[in-house]
Amino acid sequence: MLLGFSGCTTVPQNPCDAPRHLLREAAIQKLYPRKAVALYLNSAEKSTALLTGPSSPTIQAEATKLYNKAVGACAVLLQNNHLLTNAGETFQTYGESYHLQIATNGPAVLNPSRFDRFINAQTLPWKQFGTDVRRDGIGGTLVGLQNNPKKKAPHRPMLGFAEPVTAVASFQKTPRSSCKAVELSFFDPRKKDSITLSKSQFPLAGDFTAPLAYFPKKDDILSGFLAMLYSDRSASKQGIYFCEPYDPEKIPVLFVHGLASSPHAWMEFANNLNANSEFRRRYQIWVYSYPSGAPIVVNALRLRTSLAEIESQYHPKHKIILIGHSMGGILSRLQVTNSGETLWNGVFGVKAEALRAKFSPDSIVKQTLYFQANPHIVRVIFIATPHRGSNLALMPLAGLPSKLIRMPTTLLREFNSKVRSAIMLANPSLKDIPTSISGLSPKSPVLMALDKLPISVPYNSIIGNRGRNNTPLAQSSDGVVPYWSSHLEGAESELIVPTGHDAFKNPGSVAETLRILHCDEK
Repeated sequence: MLLGFSGCTTVPQNPCDAPRHLLREAAIQKLYPRKAVALYLNSAEKSTALLTGPSSPTIQAEATKLYNKAVGACAVLLQNNHLLTNAGETFQTYGESYHLQIATNGPAVLNPSRFDRFINAQTLPWKQFGTDVRRDGIGGTLVGLQNNPKKKAPHRPMLGFAEPVTAVASFQKTPRSSCKAVELSFFDPRKKDSITLSKSQFPLAGDFTAPLAYFPKKDDILSGFLAMLYSDRSASKQGIYFCEPYDPEKIPVLFVHGLASSPHAWMEFANNLNANSEFRRRYQIWVYSYPSGAPIVVNALRLRTSLAEIESQYHPKHKIILIGHSMGGILSRLQVTNSGETLWNGVFGVKAEALRAKFSPDSIVKQTLYFQANPHIVRVIFIATPHRGSNLALMPLAGLPSKLIRMPTTLLREFNSKVRSAIMLANPSLKDIPTSISGLSPKSPVLMALDKLPISVPYNSIIGNRGRNNTPLAQSSDGVVPYWSSHLEGAESELIVPTGHDAFKNPGSVAETLRILHCDEK
């Protein structure tokens, strides 16, 4: 008799059918959140039994996906309906009853009350990145947001803090007729790699791209160019922003973007660094946003002030590492240099002594040209930095956007007639406040003076050569900055990458940065 033609013969069911059916039913019942929560928990419980029992690898893989979906959806539903209470809640459906407790302490456990909202990581557009950085394992992967505008948080991005979170539901064995106890834990997957579920150990799932994917993708070139031209608007957002809530145990790495750019340009670079587990564990990412059309020394002063404010507010136990791309490298260099009289004399030349007495120590001119190296910075990584300028700043076309740049109104107020007259006296060819574009000229008195000053901390260089290995290094260029401008004799290391000016996007630059930061994965 052929199989399937007898009423006495049954086709074996897939053991994952039951948790899959419960998962679908829970999605349908979302208008009744308490019932839907119980259905999600029932699905997770049945999936747990398959994960920890004698199942085939295929069934376990399928059960893992079902468990993760159920727990992640359950966590979002609980948070959306204000059901994440420490006192515990009971949920019932179809004869099943669960008493849910929320874990609030333990190694790498996050109290869900710190977040204003959870987003399922699977719903975010990770494809905007070249790499999806995740760790396969057990747990519903979420993005925890702190974005309540009523809760003031210094250095928080406009859209809020976004962190990776992994939810795990653990079920306790109880008599079949009684209410089942279940504990829901929210883990930081950057600090925890594995979990124990029903006495079996599993890797903890983690999605490290999703928090970055929460921030909308922008056209880096267009947004950066507009931010440069409309420096008066971008000045209102100037400052240092943390990509996650401040963690005193992690070492800050501050990214400083270049001309006609924005902090968003670092997203892919940050995502690639986060692919390294040791980097995720040891470092926190900060970014500096500034109006890139304003004078270089002024933006360096604002960065100096922002760093001083952070030091006063947090008293960090770890020193800061700066990573500057292009003009951002010059701003970074101006944080680790003692100016002495060199910059003042370089800018004002033979008139330096006569002009020095005309300005008080707190005038913007003296603040930008007299300063000490920041003792709280431990290292700088320069990427495609024009230490001695670029000839592109001398080209006629460079003058066009320079004339269109709208300076911040606060800067215009600070540059009063007395300051303007001093600038014009030092350089009669100037008719207005010099922009950052003119400040990148090889003839810039600031750059020529800065090149004479030593850098107070260890530093490294990453330089592009567009893959033209047949060109002598001394004559090479990344298309914007020539090697003779980006090379520094005292660098601890110098890496040449086969790319253009956007050298930080090259995989070799990511690997070199991780090497410098001693991020050897364990």
